[in-house]
Amino acid sequence: MSRVFLKCSEQFKRLFRNSLPTSDDNHILAYEATLLQRKNQFIMSTGGQQNFSSLQLKYSNTFEFYLRQCLNLHSTMSVRGIFDNIDLLMNRISEQTIILDDQKRESLESSLKKFDIPLICPPILCRRVSNMKKNESDSMLPLQTIDVLKKEKDTDVTVIDLLKSIAGERWIVLIGGPGSGKTTIARWLTCELSRILLNEQKNMVINDVDMGPARIPILIRIGEFAEWLENYPSSNLFDYIGHNTWMTQNYINSEFEILQDFVRHGHGLIILDGLDEVTTFEMYNRIHNQIHDFMDTYCMSNDFESPFDKEYLATATLGRSFRCENLTGGNIVILTSRIVNYTAKPLQSNLIFHYMIQPMNIEYLSNFIKQWCFHVQDEIIPLLIRYIPEIKKQQTKYRSIFDSKILIKRIESDKGLQSFVLNLSVLSIICTLFTQYGIDVLEKTRVQLYQQVVESMVQRWQIRRSVIPKDALISIFSDMAFYIHSRSSVGLMDELDLTHLCRLSLRRWYSQHSDGTNYNSTNIRQQTQQFMQFISEDAGIVAARALCVYGFLHLTFQEYFVCLALVNVDNCDQVEAINELVTRYLSLGSNFRLREPLNLALGWISLHWSFQNFDYFCIQLQSKTNLTNKHLPMGSLLFISAVDDLGCLPSESTIYSILNSLLEFEIDKTECVFEGRLLGGLDRLPIDIVINWCNHVFMKGDTTRSLKLLYILYWPIHYRRPLPQWITTQFCEVLWKQFDRYNYEIDTCIDRILMITSAVNHHCLPSPPNSLRVYLLSKTIRTQELHSSVLAALIVLYGDALCSIRDHDEQASLQFASRDSIKKLLVCDMRLTGDDNECERRFVTSEADLDVIEWIDAYPNAHRIAYENRKDMERWLTKISIVKLLEELDHGYIDKIEFSANANRITIKSYVEKAIADQTALPLVTAYTEATPFFSHINRDLAKLGSDFRFESARALLQLGHRDDEPPKDMGPHILAAILIYHPSLQPYYHTGKTFRGMNITSNDLECYVIGKIFMTRSFLSTTKNRQVAELFLDVSRRE
Repeated sequence: MSRVFLKCSEQFKRLFRNSLPTSDDNHILAYEATLLQRKNQFIMSTGGQQNFSSLQLKYSNTFEFYLRQCLNLHSTMSVRGIFDNIDLLMNRISEQTIILDDQKRESLESSLKKFDIPLICPPILCRRVSNMKKNESDSMLPLQTIDVLKKEKDTDVTVIDLLKSIAGERWIVLIGGPGSGKTTIARWLTCELSRILLNEQKNMVINDVDMGPARIPILIRIGEFAEWLENYPSSNLFDYIGHNTWMTQNYINSEFEILQDFVRHGHGLIILDGLDEVTTFEMYNRIHNQIHDFMDTYCMSNDFESPFDKEYLATATLGRSFRCENLTGGNIVILTSRIVNYTAKPLQSNLIFHYMIQPMNIEYLSNFIKQWCFHVQDEIIPLLIRYIPEIKKQQTKYRSIFDSKILIKRIESDKGLQSFVLNLSVLSIICTLFTQYGIDVLEKTRVQLYQQVVESMVQRWQIRRSVIPKDALISIFSDMAFYIHSRSSVGLMDELDLTHLCRLSLRRWYSQHSDGTNYNSTNIRQQTQQFMQFISEDAGIVAARALCVYGFLHLTFQEYFVCLALVNVDNCDQVEAINELVTRYLSLGSNFRLREPLNLALGWISLHWSFQNFDYFCIQLQSKTNLTNKHLPMGSLLFISAVDDLGCLPSESTIYSILNSLLEFEIDKTECVFEGRLLGGLDRLPIDIVINWCNHVFMKGDTTRSLKLLYILYWPIHYRRPLPQWITTQFCEVLWKQFDRYNYEIDTCIDRILMITSAVNHHCLPSPPNSLRVYLLSKTIRTQELHSSVLAALIVLYGDALCSIRDHDEQASLQFASRDSIKKLLVCDMRLTGDDNECERRFVTSEADLDVIEWIDAYPNAHRIAYENRKDMERWLTKISIVKLLEELDHGYIDKIEFSANANRITIKSYVEKAIADQTALPLVTAYTEATPFFSHINRDLAKLGSDFRFESARALLQLGHRDDEPPKDMGPHILAAILIYHPSLQPYYHTGKTFRGMNITSNDLECYVIGKIFMTRSFLSTTKNRQVAELFLDVSRRE
């Protein structure tokens, strides 16, 4: 008899006696029938559950190979770039000059360039969130962290507690900020489980925690799953299991069904890492639904309850609060995500347990530093002794480089640095810089820290005689980062695309910063080759992830270079340039993938601009004259989110305006929509500014605003222990002075705040001389000596010793043709172009431009690039109205063409106007074939950009603030191409089949045309279905 039946036997007895089932009884009976149906479906689909051992025996060879691959991929973490400058290292480890021969020096450099240390279990501290509510406003508000008031049911848990939760709960979501350790703990757990299975241990025990029966770990990067799903749109998450990769590396190469079989029979621990890495909202929703369906189908409990069943039904069925104590079977799923965007659409179920990673305390932080320094020292010191035996006598000096106590002591004494390094990713960088340069190199802001790493990398390249200018190199990284960040969920870029992007970036940089002496194709090719060579050898920031595939070593570096792309303006001293950047900044605020780069961008501006320009930027950022701020204080939210990254603050008046905009924004006159954000800003800003702002609000004499502020201040004072940092004597004095200035309601609120403050920390209260409070505090009075009435009066006046904490509902959030001149243009000689070792041939013009126009691409993967370009153009036709596209073509391109006669411009513009009026593309065909130079300009501009179109398209999207419903700027020729290719008015004229083209070509060049070779034409190519028409374009006098 099943456990479910036993638990419900009393219910059946009652139903038999009364014969009057209630509504709840009917629901429970229906639910029981659903559970039975699920059980029958499971038996029919699997033929009955197989145990773990039988599956292990069935796939014995692949099983062991898979586990060893898990260890290979996840047992270590790479440490790079600690000692790039060997001379600096020599000076730090020895007081005497050390001379190494070239061979030893090269070997030591190679060994220190990159090495692996054991993957350290992240010392994370989590908070179990009792109820993760859906908050749609979080999808548009630019915050990396969510300020959630801690509830009574929320509990803090350590890594050990988290392991116990995984052993006892089937459905877990782990959320945290960037670099907080989500991926690290996912990798560590995969590694530990794989090691246990390989050792054939009977019990799955990790850190003395019994993890229950054997389950095979399956770690899936959601970003890579999203990329796979693009290629296999009809597949699902279960289909991907077995084909899953880690940084493009396969786990298994055969018997892909092994992992699916383990999941099908309930023996898997599936970790889905990085829900936030999905690049678009559409794909996010699609992935979210895939995860929902997968958990609903393959991650049911032993009694076939789904995580998305109604909690009261599952609870009633189990006869207890729902919790999978001592799970004896069935899959376990763990999902990780950054906080951003997840709260906009969480997995809605009270049966799914959410854990939020908290900032590390000083104890956890110290343990991580000790382990990191120990493992790095364990790797490096033997190397130093091997190549420099004489340093054995100077152990005290070279061991001090790895002395974790020095770094820990510095962090403990510097509160600013301490708050900054409460993140695993940043802490790892801090440890690297400390080991490399010593304690004095540490800066306080993330922007300065990342800048230090970049400077170190550039210095290393200069030591290696790089011919690429420093600023040009940073420009390449910025363009690469923005392209990956906006286009790739996996954070990777193949060699072909990166080579093209590098050339384009260098051409653009030289055109803006050079007098032309270095701006030629040969130099750019050489510098591109050097760039690709350096990163293939591991540059320290970008490195090869697989064969011919590259990516940033960590998302934080990628986000820093995206930040540099965002703040790139021609002249920050010009008001127009600052206003343009403000508009761009605000337009990107709702893009959740760009929230962290936006924080860094504001920090960068605060460090590199003059105070006057930075202050003006902040003023414009929160100004209501900007349309973005008209209905939502987006600029103020962006500022508050970035406070921790600022190198300096704007003027106090500007900060007051920002805080006022958050305070004043309301749905009704009593509710502050952004209470949590406002309080987060008060916690991050200097205490004196917070107190002065509060006084500023009270001095305005606005009763409604003052009362709203007091209500906001009351709740953190009521709930937080210790009190917020801005609760000081000066703050209490400000409140004290407001007595009798307004009304009874405000006086009551002030009184409650001061009473709680006195009960928690009476030293915060002001002490006017000769007051009763000063007298009482100066005496030791036994309570037995006080009359009860006097004691009661004192409690009323100065607060009780206890403060009861009641549950409090959170405030509501904001739910939110053919011509002779064409023949002359396209019929031309073929010549060898590209790198010296390349064999592809391309059509080029005969003009001796510095930047030669290439008309046809014949390199590998040209067809893929052509497909990507056309997909980009197709999106324009589906997202943007034809009128907007034609207007951009008209004013953004045709108006800028230098026609020899203005009559030609008027003629072409008349066709565009007719196309707009008739909502058809037919007049554009006539405009192209009209006897004007228009077609010549179109084809030249199309060919100049060529396969680099996809990169320029990404930059155009940046200029529009990532809005895909507006036409791209400076892309007129491609807008025309997109309309001619995809507009439905031209579909009746489309032809698929054999066509002819007349063209003069040499015999040698003709040999390049072989069956199976694919050419990508960069411009329009005129062909005809009639061979005789094509022959009219042949110049027989030029035949060989």
